[in-house]
Amino acid sequence: MNNTKWFWFAIGYQTVLAYLAALVVFQIGTLFEGGGFGIGTVAALIVIIFFIYLLFRPNKEEKKSTVKANAGRAA
Repeated sequence: MNNTKWFWFAIGYQTVLAYLAALVVFQIGTLFEGGGFGIGTVAALIVIIFFIYLLFRPNKEEKKSTVKANAGRAA
């Protein structure tokens, strides 16, 4: 990465992402095994909603290129 700042950012990002994925798997697994519904389960559901949003959010670049293409056709 040729920069210490970006190196530590990448390490931190991957660590946080792995922790969140493990939290979701553990909490949902515990819920299915008969464990109680607690604050960890709520946090896991919030993380799942956030991951789903990231998967299906609209692409800003695609909108810009579509607007430019439509403007070119209208002219």
